[in-house]
Amino acid sequence: MFNLNMSHLISLPSSAHPHPHVRTPRGLTALWLVCWNRPGNTLEKKGGKEFVEAVLELRKKNGPLEVAGAAVSAGHGLPAKFVIHCNSPIWGADKCEELLEKTVKNCLALADDKKLKSIAFPSIGSGRNGFPKQTAAQLILKAISSYFVSTMSSSIKTVYFVLFDSESIGIYVQEMAKLDAN
Repeated sequence: MFNLNMSHLISLPSSAHPHPHVRTPRGLTALWLVCWNRPGNTLEKKGGKEFVEAVLELRKKNGPLEVAGAAVSAGHGLPAKFVIHCNSPIWGADKCEELLEKTVKNCLALADDKKLKSIAFPSIGSGRNGFPKQTAAQLILKAISSYFVSTMSSSIKTVYFVLFDSESIGIYVQEMAKLDAN
């Protein structure tokens, strides 16, 4: 069900890649700033102009994402059919932990709506949005576990984690072992 991977995001065989967005310094959501974070840079480079245009069209159609909001676009030029864009909360903001869990569940619900069989998550919130890596991992794994417990049936059969450093991999391995023990 869960797979850890330290490879390039674009090489994963998943149906969807959630793409966390960061908040701009003025507090605006950054759906249009595709290249602000590491997953965004990779997706923009591989997806090219068509992908960027799809993201801009999505923002034009739906407006900026609320915190914990999620929207889906086609994965132009990417191995994944879709990219799920999400606006993760900033560490220290009011209800940030609850909102990070909601962000993850919203991504999973969109993947289920599209009848996707797999999804690949970066460690949402633990980059520019400042969540401690351990806290982000705990909340993300809790949200995924809770989602599958509360969902009667899901098309999602595999959840991948795309992690960019050895420390994050160690944290996710440790936190998944805790889940297995329960």
